[in-house]
Amino acid sequence: MKKTLSLLLMAAVACLLSYGSYRKGYSTARSRAAAEDAAEYGNDWKGDPAVKHSISWTIGYVHGVSQGTGETRVKDFDECGDKLAEVAIESGSPNIAGKLLAEGYVGPSQLETALSQYNQKHPGNPR
Repeated sequence: MKKTLSLLLMAAVACLLSYGSYRKGYSTARSRAAAEDAAEYGNDWKGDPAVKHSISWTIGYVHGVSQGTGETRVKDFDECGDKLAEVAIESGSPNIAGKLLAEGYVGPSQLETALSQYNQKHPGNPR
């Protein structure tokens, strides 16, 4: 009986030591992971691109800048084409409109829009 009780006590002590070691290792791993996470992603809430950010934040930032730049260029190109189409229609010279169309500065839809706007503004003098 005494032998069984001492074996049971040693098994309980071994279990407690094992569980304590497990909890200590788990706690250390969690704190290291939190520190690494804070070092990697800690500055992602800041909008300053000069601050060190995570790779995913940097990829998103670069993607957003390139998309915005591309859309701005397309918008500027469209506005310039609209103005050129308006000038070509108001000049009344089909040669200017044809040249701008052939060289790709304006599109057919831009010329049609400019012509309809001109006809609305000047109902007595259609082109």
